[in-house]
Amino acid sequence: GKTAAALAEIERALAREPDNRDLLNAGFTFRRDSGDVAAARRYAERLVERYPDDPDAQQLKRELGGAH
Repeated sequence: GKTAAALAEIERALAREPDNRDLLNAGFTFRRDSGDVAAARRYAERLVERYPDDPDAQQLKRELGGAH
């Protein structure tokens, strides 16, 4: 449905802009809200890798039980 289409668009945009914080956050939110915790964690990890000093990125990872 619309969520799958939105996620596909986010992934296409991330292929062009892999460091785009807004896209990574959107992917995280869509995946978390759909219950795909593993995929949401991957987005959070990407955010932390690209923005290691960003407390918001660290919080997203902690929210899903990832190490900080």
